[in-house]
Amino acid sequence: MHHQPLFNLVVTNVPGPQTPLYCMGAKLLEAFPVVPLTHNLTVVVGILSYCGQLHFGLFADRDTWPDLSVLASGLDESFAELRKLAEEAAS
Repeated sequence: MHHQPLFNLVVTNVPGPQTPLYCMGAKLLEAFPVVPLTHNLTVVVGILSYCGQLHFGLFADRDTWPDLSVLASGLDESFAELRKLAEEAAS
């Protein structure tokens, strides 16, 4: 991945634990993925599941992706649309 010229985006989906984790008695409420930018990668999307929820980590090279918030908004809108469709299909 470090020396390839063919792509500049990585999306990874890591299944996390579906039972709560604890550290010194404190419950872990959320877990967010961190995927490092390396060499020619300009944007990375990490997806991590934890206790029935999906958490996204978006990281980008600011010079190449100054509008990362547009991608984040698009993800929010898409999941809202999917949720609505799933609710309509269930009723």
